[in-house]
Order: sequence, then C-alpha cells, then structure tokens
Amino acid sequence: MSPSDSIKQDLQYVANAVRRRDRSPGVPAIYFLWAFIVLVGFALPDLAPKVAGSFWLVAGFGGGLLSWYLGHRDALKNGVIDGELGRRHGFHWLVGGVAFLGVALPVVMGRADMAATANSFMLVAALLYTLAGVHLERPLLWSGLVMFAAYAVLVVYNPPHAWTFAGIATAISLVWAGVSTQRADRASAPGMD
Repeated sequence: MSPSDSIKQDLQYVANAVRRRDRSPGVPAIYFLWAFIVLVGFALPDLAPKVAGSFWLVAGFGGGLLSWYLGHRDALKNGVIDGELGRRHGFHWLVGGVAFLGVALPVVMGRADMAATANSFMLVAALLYTLAGVHLERPLLWSGLVMFAAYAVLVVYNPPHAWTFAGIATAISLVWAGVSTQRADRASAPGMD
C-alpha cells in the first residue's frame, strides 16, 4: 500500500469515526420518495386494486434503485462512504423484497386470493420498517409502528379505505422523518454554533 493510500485510508477511518452516530438519521430525499410511493401504493388496493400489484413491482424495484442512488449521492456529498453500512442497508431491504415476493407467491401460484393475503404485505412492511428503525435509521421506527397499528386495524376491523388511511398515516410519518432529519443535519452543520 502506498503512503498516500494509507493516509487516505486513515483519514477515511477518522472521518467515519467522527461523523458516525449511533444510528444514521437517514437521507431526507429517500424518506420523501417513499412517502410518495407509500401514499400512492397504499391507496391503490382501495381505489384501483387491479393495478396495485404492478405498481408495487415497478415502484419497489425502481424506488429501491433510486434510494440506493440517493443514499450514495448523499454519502459522496458528505464525504463519508461507509461500505459496511451500505451493505447492511442493501441486505436489509433485499431480504424485505424477498419477503414481499414470498407473501405474493401463494397468489401467483393460485393457492390464495389477494384479499386473503393483502394484510400480510402490511405485516411484512411493518416488520421491515420497524427493524430498520431499530438497526439502521431511527426515524423509520415510527413508520414501522404506524404500519403495525394499520395492520391491527386491517385485521381486526377491516374498515373501508383502511389501506388509504394507512398510506396517509405512514406517508406523514415518513415526511416527518425527512423533515426532522433535514433539521438535524442543518443544526449539526459546521458553523451553526
């Protein structure tokens, strides 16, 4: 290893140690992206159920790729590229995507109808977001808890337009996470003392 590579590696280590928090607060743009996707996607089962699956297939993959891009761009902008944290995010959301496909599998195989399995999507999303809030980005915890509450309402009461209301509540919690992360970023920016 050349001396300049060694210095670069040492400086990267120090930068990561100084800037790293207990948990990353996240990237506001990603929270806003998913607030929009969730708002639209959760309303579709109530308003246009035939396109909900197609929407989530496209928005899930597309939103995941756009989230990766936004996260990488934010890391470059802040000068901290934490490959280990990026891999944890990637694996977390990849496992979540596999879980969603697992919930859809009985429907695709013709062994269950969508109405019988739709609530399971909310349960997987609630678990995925809550665990992300515990292990990756604290603001996601609240979105996950909102989804758990929505799951309970869907299963116990099954009121009309429950998915739409769950989408609105979850989108609000994601927007709140994005706004609070922006405020925290501004407050911790150099020169803000």
